[in-house]
Parts: sequence; structure tokens; C-alpha cells
Amino acid sequence: MKMSTRTLLLLASLCVILGCGDDTPTGSNGPVNEDTFAITIGGDANESAFAMAATQDDAIVIAGERSISVSVPYGLLIKVDFAGNVLWEKVFDAYGRQRFFDVAVADNGDIVAVGTADQDFYIVRVSPSGAVVWEKVINEGGGDEAAAIATTSDGGFVIAGTVIAALTDFDNHLIRINGNGDTTWSRSYNQSQTDASFDVSATSDGGFVVTSQSGNFSGGATQFHIFKVNSAGDEVWSRVFGDPWTVFPSAMSILPDDRIVISGSSGVSGGTSRSVHILELESSGDARNEFRAGVPADQFVGGLVLTPDNNIIVAGTVGQNGDDVFLTKVTLAGTVVWDRFYGGPTKDVANDIIMIDDRLFICGTSEAIGATGSDVYLIRTDTEGQI
Repeated sequence: MKMSTRTLLLLASLCVILGCGDDTPTGSNGPVNEDTFAITIGGDANESAFAMAATQDDAIVIAGERSISVSVPYGLLIKVDFAGNVLWEKVFDAYGRQRFFDVAVADNGDIVAVGTADQDFYIVRVSPSGAVVWEKVINEGGGDEAAAIATTSDGGFVIAGTVIAALTDFDNHLIRINGNGDTTWSRSYNQSQTDASFDVSATSDGGFVVTSQSGNFSGGATQFHIFKVNSAGDEVWSRVFGDPWTVFPSAMSILPDDRIVISGSSGVSGGTSRSVHILELESSGDARNEFRAGVPADQFVGGLVLTPDNNIIVAGTVGQNGDDVFLTKVTLAGTVVWDRFYGGPTKDVANDIIMIDDRLFICGTSEAIGATGSDVYLIRTDTEGQI
């Protein structure tokens, strides 16, 4: 998250903060069949996909950005069917620089996307047809950015992000809202002077687990910081893992018994490349297993899914320049089952993965397969990662 593009933009936009709508579908490019495909979706502008979710009406919503220039991005939502056909597309441009970094589906089928709008937390709820239900811009007093969203048992949402007060003062931040977008509580948390949230998931006891990066961002000495809060936002436990080098805790999933599986990218001090890094934690936050996996090349993780056979499939990008998309299936014991690679002659990036029945869907960004500039990259494979 190249890092995935999503991770790079999360951190890059933080640096921008510090000083360091057209609804017409653009269509898809590439062959589409009923089983598997790799296509691009986009037009003359540059489009990127950072996250996606399965909807209740047998479709997929993709969240990301569209920009005419790098300095002026707009929020982008695209709804596609399982064959990759665009059903609708909506651009959000009312607040200047806007991006969506994550998306969730509400109990009634509405779609809720989160990201940033002109250095503030940005939250949008739309109907299944794409009609805006409400928009919220929340200023927490610094440079604010929402990275992830999870649904709550009462029909609301919890949003994880980062608040920046100064160049060396980053805080993890959680906001809990109800279904109307009204704030229930808002809290900041920190492990070190610089902390940035990446993902959030709900647990069966009504609490929330957050993954973050903690340490010296400018010097490259960072670690995984994982913490849990209760339903009121009070911290329950906090843990730090990994060698103090550059790490990115990209994605997380909660098992039925509340064990926590986290995937990210990490290296070792003095190293020149990163590999897939997996953490399995007990519900108490104590480590159950920790290992690295993948091919001997620079790998940046975008997302993970848990499979019905209790294994993990990790999606991401291999190569320092974002050369290809990879999938790696690995057991919770750390044994690699298979590796798959996709992409064209230029940059291809994977930022998220979901499993729907016996199909895997991967989204990201591509500059190949007939794309003009950069386009949304959507891949559909079978459960073995084959196209």
C-alpha cells in the first residue's frame, strides 16, 4: 500500500497538510467474462481505487478518487456488478481536495464512505442507487484524515483516522457516529509522538480494534501499534509489535472467536526491502503467532481476506515502483500455499480484496491494459487466484 497507493496517499496527504460532480459512468476496458477478468474502469482523468465492499443487492461499491491533476483530487464512488459492468458512478467535489479511503455498507443497504476533505474528516452516506443521504465534514482541530470505517451493532459507525497538530505530533483518532452522522464520541490515542491509524474492526463485545503505525515517520523507525477500545472509546489494551523499522499495518480481520489477524508490510533495520508481515493475536491482544511470508522482493500489502478453510489471502503490490499485483495464500501457521501475480508492463497496484462466495475481487490502480493515465483496476479470480 509501491506501499499500497492508499498507504502512500494517506501519508503523503498528511505531509501536504503539514506543508512538507459528474455522475456519468466512464465505462470499463478489457475483456469481461462471467467467471474471471482483469479490467480497468476510467476515462480521461486519473482514477484510483482504495477500498471496496459487497452491497446487499449483489454488487460491489468501489471507493477512491478522480483527479485532473495530482493536486486536485475528488472523491469517487463506483458501483459495479459482479461482471465488472458499471452501474453508476458519483464524484464528490464540493469541498476542494477530497478522497475516499474506505467504504462500508449499512444495515439498510446504504453505502458510507470515509476519507478527507480539505484537511478534515469526510463522511458520506448514499443510497444503493447513489443518491446522497447526508454528508459530514468533521474538524478535530488539526490536519484530519479518516482511513477506515466499521459498522456498529446499533446501526452506526466507528471511523479511524489521524489528527495532526504539528510535524512531529500525530495522534490516532476515533469517531463514533450514529446512523444520521451525528457524533456520539470522539477520542484521540497515542503510543508515541507520531501515530497514524490504518484500519478498524468491531469485536463481538461491542468494542473496536485499531491498527496503526507508531514511531518516527521521518526517520523510518516505526512499528505496528494495535489497540482495543470499548464501546465508549475507553482504551482496553495496547500492544506494539515488529522490529523498529518501517512497517505498514495495512489490513485486519476478526475471527469468530475474536482472535485478530493483521497483515502488513515490514522490513528489518538496515534492510532494503519489505515483505508480507502477518500477526495473529488473541482477543486479549497477546501475540499468538507472527511471521513473514511472500516472495523475495519488495511487497506492500493492500488487504486480506480469511478463507473458508481458515487460511489467509493477502493482496498487494510487488516491486518498489509498483510493478505488479500479487496474491499470496498462507496458513495461519505461516506456510505459503500459493503466490499469484497480475499486471501489465507498467505500474499496477492492489489496495483491497474481498471474497464473495467462490470469487475473489481485488481493486487498485493500473496504468496498463489500455488505460489512459491511471484507471481503477478491478480483478476477479476464482478461489485459487486464477484468472
